[in-house]
Amino acid sequence: MIYPFESIAYSTPINTVSTPFRTSFGYHIVKVLDKKVARGEVHAAHLAIRVPQDASTTSCDSLFRLATDLYNQAHNGADFSELVKKWSSDQGSKNAGGDLGWFGPNRMIHSFDSAVYSLNTIGSLSTPIRTRYGWHIIKLLGKRESASYPESRNSILEKLRGDERALQPHLIVIERVKKDNQFKENEGAYRQLYAVVDSGIFKGTWKTPTSVDAKKILITLKGKAFTQQDFGKFIETNGRSVSSLPLNVAIDKLYLQWKEECILNYEKDKLPSLFPDYKNLIQEYYEGILLFNITDQEVWGKAANDSAGLVSFYNQLPTKYMWQERTKAAIYSSSDSTLIQKAYQALTDNFNSEKLELYLCSKENDSICIKKDIVLVEKNENTLVDQAKRLSPIEYKNGEWRFALQLELVPLQPKLLEDARGLYLSDYQSELENKWIKVLRSKYHYTVDKKVLGSLSSGK
Repeated sequence: MIYPFESIAYSTPINTVSTPFRTSFGYHIVKVLDKKVARGEVHAAHLAIRVPQDASTTSCDSLFRLATDLYNQAHNGADFSELVKKWSSDQGSKNAGGDLGWFGPNRMIHSFDSAVYSLNTIGSLSTPIRTRYGWHIIKLLGKRESASYPESRNSILEKLRGDERALQPHLIVIERVKKDNQFKENEGAYRQLYAVVDSGIFKGTWKTPTSVDAKKILITLKGKAFTQQDFGKFIETNGRSVSSLPLNVAIDKLYLQWKEECILNYEKDKLPSLFPDYKNLIQEYYEGILLFNITDQEVWGKAANDSAGLVSFYNQLPTKYMWQERTKAAIYSSSDSTLIQKAYQALTDNFNSEKLELYLCSKENDSICIKKDIVLVEKNENTLVDQAKRLSPIEYKNGEWRFALQLELVPLQPKLLEDARGLYLSDYQSELENKWIKVLRSKYHYTVDKKVLGSLSSGK
């Protein structure tokens, strides 16, 4: 139940009728017929025999006899789980032997709920129970007391977040702001709007008419006024959200939302003056975001998008980043150790590269073959190549046998722009930033309080 309904139900004595009360669903009057102590949870399984709504009397009698016969079989020792798998109409539980898991009171239909809680012995069966779905034979699998508060705290909190109690702190803040700021409301000015608001709000076509007074005040907070026209603009934007409601109810709901929004925004605007730390934090975020956006515009983004400028910068310093001496090598690999030994031997014996070519993978020979990869690496970049004065030893790694053949040594060379783009881009950004700072220093006068700066660095 929703919170207001639950509150009234629990506070109304047995055989007593409550006064009318309102929830988000409308108006209610509750009569309390009975109250029960907490009954804990049960673990049960059931065998269901579905009775169609349009079943004839003969068919109903036949299904009841089937349910009674199955109950007798189970009562006399037949495997309940097997009976369920063969006969149950509940497709959701039959493959699990009818197991419904653990559940609490009122989770099931009333007659089912009463029957399962009347069972006291684990393993006991109910006689066939009739619900609107058909006949049920229930087997009790377990019983336990309601969870303690520490055990159920998380689930309670989860439920609270999903009902109206979650709004209580929100409503308390609103009432406090109204009280602290002499909140006043012009009910008459609000009622006038009923005559000018129509169902166009549900389609987003309604616009605030000129007859809605921009000076007619609906609410005030310490002299700050919110007018009919302010509310009209809110309706234009939010009317679609209440399209499922009758027009007058929709207007009331929108008015409540708008009023709460005005109150909370009023309080939010006051926070910097009430809490200096909050004001400083907001200012810090604002200035940080502003600095980020300007720096991106003047430095980071500019460097990343200025390809011509980056090329020009590279051409000024083409030898800044150099390749160290590198080794060009061929790496031969295969999952067949015998084949790799033959290839290795071909290179060891008189360097017979023609014989080696016979073992290499090709379109005609790609099932059992040797793969050849050419690499160009610096020292310590590839341990296999580092071992190859001419030929490296054979090693086994990641399911493959492999060795390296040194082809040539490549001397120091400048890195091309595409080889060191990240490094040159970073340097180009630094140059743009230094130029930008130089322009700012010449444009704006500034002084540094060294005493304050020193206190920051010393942590005092």
